[in-house]
Amino acid sequence: MPYDTIQRPETVLPSLLLDIATLDDLKFWFWVVTNDRFSNHINGNAADLTAVYEMINHLHNTGKLLPYLQYAINKRPDRPNFKKKIIEIYPDIFPPPPPSPPHDEEDRFACIMGQVCMIRVDETPIATGFLIGKDMVLTNYHAVHNVARDRLIFLFDHMEGLTARAPIVLGARGILVWSPYSASEQQAIQVPSLPPVNNLDYALLHLDCCAGYDMTPRGPRGWLSLPADDSLPPRGAKMVMVHHPKGAYMRVERDGIVLGPNGNHSRINYRADCTSGSSGAPCLTQDLRPLALHQGRNERNDFSQGVPLWQVRNSIISEGLGNVLE
Repeated sequence: MPYDTIQRPETVLPSLLLDIATLDDLKFWFWVVTNDRFSNHINGNAADLTAVYEMINHLHNTGKLLPYLQYAINKRPDRPNFKKKIIEIYPDIFPPPPPSPPHDEEDRFACIMGQVCMIRVDETPIATGFLIGKDMVLTNYHAVHNVARDRLIFLFDHMEGLTARAPIVLGARGILVWSPYSASEQQAIQVPSLPPVNNLDYALLHLDCCAGYDMTPRGPRGWLSLPADDSLPPRGAKMVMVHHPKGAYMRVERDGIVLGPNGNHSRINYRADCTSGSSGAPCLTQDLRPLALHQGRNERNDFSQGVPLWQVRNSIISEGLGNVLE
């Protein structure tokens, strides 16, 4: 149902909520879902119905209305009619489960290609990124940290012979978490010394829609799962990269060669055919296991490097955002 239909005087949501909970309950749920105080945004002297109406408007405008209603449904399992009425208003409030992993290797590879996007500033390509959650894209921090958030554009399915998905913009939560690149990497990623292990050069970006639930010819688009273990392929093993070099159609590099980790395991070194615009691409093992977040080319030593994805995963969890990886 379009949101403007719940803003009319005959609105139903405030009455539905007050039918299952007190205003104090609703205020507490507001704090749980938004990590913010109800009184910071809502007139404390308003009548209950008016206060809840104002709360619904605020939740909608900040992108938190559906999570709030999901929380309310979960808090009142003994009120099935409430859940039924909310689902009638918002049929997509409980999205479909993530897709099952494809069995055939070519199908798996096609799925991964669908999970990779080109990142632009307005019409200018700047990097590659990839989904690691239904509405979360991972890329390099150095590619996006100086960009106005409302100018970022994410383009999926930008492949030769295909019609790209409608562009996506950044969601209300913006950059959820990030880790800087090291001081020694600030000059065109030319690396004279080891980056500290807590300088992982990644940014986790919140999209304004659940691209991972898009229906494609193969089923739901899905997303890549970050590895929990730190095992690496042996030196000389083949490596795959899916990227948008210089803003071109998606390119697949199947002949990358793993050189091994650097001295403190903060980067993985490899040889691959990549250039500007490739930053933020997923690097995969030959059997398509996620391996690294491509960072750039080390011009001094004539190889490329990426950030181990297990390190990125651990960093995201340490920031209290492990739930976005589930």
